Amino acid sequence: MRGDENNPVSIVEAMFDNDHEKVLRLIAAGADVNELHGGFRPLTKAALEGWLDIVEALLDKGADINACDSSGWSVLACAAYGGYEDICSKLFASGAGVDDRNVEGITPLMQVARGSNASAVRFLLEHGANIDAQSCKGLTALFRAAAGGMRDTVAILLENNADMYICSNAGVNPRDAAKQMGHFDVAEMIEEAMRVKAIREAAEKGTIKPRRILRRGVGVNKPT
Repeated sequence: MRGDENNPVSIVEAMFDNDHEKVLRLIAAGADVNELHGGFRPLTKAALEGWLDIVEALLDKGADINACDSSGWSVLACAAYGGYEDICSKLFASGAGVDDRNVEGITPLMQVARGSNASAVRFLLEHGANIDAQSCKGLTALFRAAAGGMRDTVAILLENNADMYICSNAGVNPRDAAKQMGHFDVAEMIEEAMRVKAIREAAEKGTIKPRRILRRGVGVNKPT
């Protein structure tokens, strides 16, 4: 069966038309619940829009909870980014893992960290996301946030003790990634956090005086 302008067969097309009832009818009639249309899958689009009843209907019809959209966003990442905790809870109950990865090894936390919704980052951390997980390219959530200039997200990750020294496969750490992308304010945030961490650890070990660290910058490039 083919659709036309007035009666789309595509679930996602009906979603773009904001026709809630038609979406539910298409799902019930057996339309493809795993299609990729306009860059979205039905589940990722529904999660991003906050449509819990449609998410439930799609899951009931066997929609793939692990399928990503064309940009690599998972269903959980879409729901978390939108701030839809009810959908996140449904996804968790249906088997979605907080650290599930896409084909590039990117977790929902890494994905959301590159966006502007810092509260979504906090939500995933509160639900056990691995803050220092690395993608296939060696990127962490902190690296992605720093490279994207996401100051608020970087602050949250630093507050939660993200490892500032993990480098990408190319040997670049989050601070230097921020510098390379021209986000010098973010690079300064990370460098200051490195300095504070070095002072604290050195003081605890009693191996070097804090004043000397401040003068020489000990620990900024690597742990002491």
